[in-house]
Amino acid sequence: MVEPVPELLVVLAPPASLSSRAAGRRGDRGADREPGGDDCHQVVGDLRGFAQVTAILPPRLALVATPADGAGALARLPGVVGVFTHTVPAGLRETLTATENLFVDAWLARLAGKSRPGEGLPWDAAGRLPPDPAGEAGSPASDAG
Repeated sequence: MVEPVPELLVVLAPPASLSSRAAGRRGDRGADREPGGDDCHQVVGDLRGFAQVTAILPPRLALVATPADGAGALARLPGVVGVFTHTVPAGLRETLTATENLFVDAWLARLAGKSRPGEGLPWDAAGRLPPDPAGEAGSPASDAG
């Protein structure tokens, strides 16, 4: 069985600092713009150049599928505050909104994995019972009665 590529949490800089980065790149045109929006999309576009972006919570969070050894390259991208493989520092968690914390909690829950009886076994493996179509509601066998 092939191991899935892990998802890393990428935290982007707050929108105000992204705007100043973008303004420096664009000259004076960005100085009168609202922060966020296009700047977040630019950083996410940069992330996509290195890894598959699997989820985004604009303007500050993204999940990327890449081997853990790719975290260093992602962390060096302009606009990236941090790249995390298993935990998020408490100091950073305190700066996140409730919605962002929920996103992080969901990512952490996915990392925890699952233990299900028969996981990875064929449905007819020794000691396992095959599905019982007669016992399933809505199956032809149970409707014929």
